[in-house]
Amino acid sequence: MARATKALRVVALLTSLQHGGAVSLSDIPIIGVRWPRRQCLLRTVEALNKRVCLQAQIKGTHLELRPIAVGRCEHLQHALVKTAVTYRMSGRTRVVMDVDVTVNQSVKQYTQMLIELTKCKDVVSDNSCTPSSPVVQREGVCAAIHAPLMPWTDLINKIHPTPRCPILEGNYKAHNFSIDMTGVDSLLSKETKTQQLEGFVWRARMLFFEHEAIHLCFEAIFEFVRVRNSAGRLADRVDKRGQASSTVQPRRARPESTVAPAVAS
Repeated sequence: MARATKALRVVALLTSLQHGGAVSLSDIPIIGVRWPRRQCLLRTVEALNKRVCLQAQIKGTHLELRPIAVGRCEHLQHALVKTAVTYRMSGRTRVVMDVDVTVNQSVKQYTQMLIELTKCKDVVSDNSCTPSSPVVQREGVCAAIHAPLMPWTDLINKIHPTPRCPILEGNYKAHNFSIDMTGVDSLLSKETKTQQLEGFVWRARMLFFEHEAIHLCFEAIFEFVRVRNSAGRLADRVDKRGQASSTVQPRRARPESTVAPAVAS
């Protein structure tokens, strides 16, 4: 009876490990277990504990932006005369975008960047929308544009020709860039997530000024979704740390599927 009870306890503990619970070696009833079996049991517990730790990291989440419509501000006069934006899914959760824009006038400097955000419960009704306080940048506008970990950093890195600041007259194109919300998500985590992003439809406008005149104005409608980290993302992080990642095999990306193009003008 005692042996059977001990065996059931071991099975229960290992089952707990397999379903996400970690177990201390002191919890394992190894007294009376012969040495070869004891070593095997300890190695099994150690391996399962490592797997539980790995699974806990894989179960972590990150924020993804899903565009609904992207384009130029139609009811304002500015130098952005053409915007053609398309986007599609790459893999299960990641959205990649292509952009083709034309600017028909240069300016000497940016004296202000203004970001306006409006939170809505749905896409259709304006009555469900609540505007947020605008974000105003009056100094170091160019530094903010080229700062790392901004949502648009991948766009700045991939756009051709490489844009100067302020952005000069010309045609600019970028392919296969994504909006990275890692920096924003990290900031919200430190702020205990007082601002809930997912579950709403967001409208945004970004304007660049030279004194009182608007040089460029972009607007977008989008939503945020929180998705579970894949084994592939974790494997990438492990590889960057110089650790072995043979225990995690990256998921094979699905073929790209096309999403309906956004607003183009």
